[in-house]
Amino acid sequence: MAAPEPELSQELWDTIIDELRNDVKALKTCSQVCQAFNTRVQKIYYRRITLNIQTPDPYTFKSLMERFPHLCGYVRNLTLNTHDEFQRLMSPAPKPVEAALASILPLLENLEALSISRYSPPSDMHFLRSSLFIPKIDWNSWVPELQTAVLDKCRSVPLVDLHLDTIKNVPFSIFSHIPTLKSLALSNVCFADAEPLEAPTLDQHQSIAMLQTLSIKDEAHVMSGPLSTWMQSAYCPLDLTGLISLSLDIKRRDGTGSSTHTVSNDGLSLVSFILRKCSSSLQELHYIHPFEDQTATLLDLDTLASLRKLSISGTVWNSNNIADTRIRLQTLLGILSSIPSPCHIATIRLQCDSIGSIGNDQWSDWPPSSSLADFSSVMSRLSHAASVEVEIGDMLERGQLWKYFEEQLAPCVERGTLHMTKTVYY
Repeated sequence: MAAPEPELSQELWDTIIDELRNDVKALKTCSQVCQAFNTRVQKIYYRRITLNIQTPDPYTFKSLMERFPHLCGYVRNLTLNTHDEFQRLMSPAPKPVEAALASILPLLENLEALSISRYSPPSDMHFLRSSLFIPKIDWNSWVPELQTAVLDKCRSVPLVDLHLDTIKNVPFSIFSHIPTLKSLALSNVCFADAEPLEAPTLDQHQSIAMLQTLSIKDEAHVMSGPLSTWMQSAYCPLDLTGLISLSLDIKRRDGTGSSTHTVSNDGLSLVSFILRKCSSSLQELHYIHPFEDQTATLLDLDTLASLRKLSISGTVWNSNNIADTRIRLQTLLGILSSIPSPCHIATIRLQCDSIGSIGNDQWSDWPPSSSLADFSSVMSRLSHAASVEVEIGDMLERGQLWKYFEEQLAPCVERGTLHMTKTVYY
């Protein structure tokens, strides 16, 4: 009699099925094997849900949840894509769909991550997002049921991750009573004007969220002022002293809609406050230009004793504006020079873009501290103490900077302590 074949444990089957989470066809096949497989597939398939306001998604999903209530408990990550103010002028009012979205939220009792972002159809006019006018979702234009449902959901579930993208008139009260919040991402958010601040009660003190990850993106300088005032007030329920990962992209735009290399006092105050709060805990920092004189002072890397990973990106070299390039390069050198020796940072990544053609004659009248040679010298020093990656972005594929650094940093590359890559933008 042949020995029975050994059976795999349920944990192993779960691991195998979980590896197929991005393959919808394979998951569908697995769901038809047996009831145990079907249950596991449902948990994976419904873990992340995206509902678009211009599609039947909300109605279909609501009907499905009403027929199979157990699926509600499987949803952990929900993304709501809704209309911005420009799309509302071009499309019929989506209020019935918003009401459907509002009725769905109370059903999701185990929700851990909520993202609200601007609906971007394939025919979207992407140039609007790069111009001075960035169309936003208007919180006040939502039906009251949806506003209430979002606020209630943030307060009633153990929400860990909250992402708000391109929304205006957001009430600060959305952050109240989320003690489980660990990750917060704010991208081009405008908060409600003159929102009354109430003195914190004992319960609110107990609801303080210990953030671990924070991402702030303010392309048009609309968020930094109110956010800085609120974060530094006694009414903010967010604790930044345990922050581990931080991403900052704060800049203003000029009259043409292009990003400049200056930050307002509000922006500087916000960056300074956040870095002071998390100076002893921060391990990963991603900073996107602008590079200006004050930036080097703010990013005093010697004070960030726990920092292990540093990423800096932005346009540094612009052959059409030598004065602007001088400021950016001086600032970048100031930031990198503040890295102490011996270096406590394990990984340094620089993404330095260049625009136009730069010849050696253009750098001849520059002070030594702003020269390309100084930049190469700093990179060489850092590569002895950390793993350094430098990406040179070339907007016009001229290649002068790339060739120069390729020659100057060749010894570091040969040692394997510095890695260089070239990216060409068309």
